[in-house]
Amino acid sequence: MTSGLDKVARLFDSTSGKRIFQRGAAMKAANSRALNADPTIGGTRLTNNWFSADSKRFLMTLSDGTFELRDADTGAMMQRIPGHAEAVLSASFSPDGERVLTGSLDDTVRVWSLADEREIMEARIEVPKLRSAAWAPEGNGIVSMSIEQGLQLWRDGKSVASLPNRDANKGALAITADGLRAIEIDEAGVIRLSRMADGETEVKLETGDVARGAFVISDDSRFVAVGRTDGHVVLWDIATRQPLADFTAHKASISALGLSPDNRLLATATNDGEVRLWYLDPVFTSFELLARAACSRLAPEAQRFSIDERAGDPLIGAIWGTREVCGR
Repeated sequence: MTSGLDKVARLFDSTSGKRIFQRGAAMKAANSRALNADPTIGGTRLTNNWFSADSKRFLMTLSDGTFELRDADTGAMMQRIPGHAEAVLSASFSPDGERVLTGSLDDTVRVWSLADEREIMEARIEVPKLRSAAWAPEGNGIVSMSIEQGLQLWRDGKSVASLPNRDANKGALAITADGLRAIEIDEAGVIRLSRMADGETEVKLETGDVARGAFVISDDSRFVAVGRTDGHVVLWDIATRQPLADFTAHKASISALGLSPDNRLLATATNDGEVRLWYLDPVFTSFELLARAACSRLAPEAQRFSIDERAGDPLIGAIWGTREVCGR
C-alpha cells in the first residue's frame, strides 16, 4: 500500500509488483491523505497498522474527515465511516480487527466499532495539535503524538507515560513492544532510546543524514530501520546497539520505510515515486545457511560470488562482505 504527496493511493501485489487498485486526486471528494501524518504539515510518524492482522482488509484515510475499509485483494470499498470534523491523519486496526483507531486534525483520537460503524465515545481523547495516533504495542492502550505535548501513552483515557516535547520530536518516534521505551530520530540523524516514564535517554546511535520520517521499528522491537538522504538504509539492533546492515537502497533520498509483519520484507520509497522491496533474510539467517541455499542454485563452475555479483544485491554484499561461499 502506498500513499503519496500526489494524493494518490495505490495497492500493489508484493510478489509480482502488479498494481491492484488506485484511487486518487481525480476523484475530488476522495482525495487521499497519508496514512501516517502528512509531512507537509510537520507530522511525525508512529508505527501504524494499515492492514488487518489477516491481511484481508486495509484502511484509507481521507481529507474530508472520513476513513474507508477496503478489500485487500481487489481494493473494493467495504465500509466508509464519517465522524471527524477535519482530515484524518492516521488509522490503524486493533489487534482483534474489530475496531479502528483514528487521529485527526480536529485534535481528537477516536475509536470506532466496525460492527455498527459507531464511535466508542468513552474512548475519545483530545490532544492539542495532534499529528498522529496508533494502538500501543499489543493493543495495550493508545499512543498519540502532538506538536504541543509530544509523545504520550494512554490507558483508559488517562495519560500514563510521556516523552517531553523536544526537538527530537520533529523527526520520528515509536514505542517498543513492552511500552517502556521510545525510539526517536532527530533531524541531525541521532537515534535515541529513551525511557517513557521520565524521558531520560539510555543510548544514542549516530547515523547522520537521516531522511525526515524515514524510519520503522519491527513489531517485535528487535531492530530499527532508518533511511538516509544518500539513499542508504541502516538496520540497528536495539538490544546490542550495533548496526546489522548498511546498504544502498536508492540513488535518491529515502522518504519512507515499511516492514511486513514477519519482518522478512522491507519496503523503501523515495520522493520521486520509486518503491523497492528487500528480502531481509541475509540479516537474520546464518551465513552458512544462506551460502548453502545460494550454492544449490549455481553450476559447479560458478560456485563463488564475484564482486560484480555482490554489487547486484547490495544487502547481501553489506552482510556477507567479501566472504567466498560453496566451500572455497
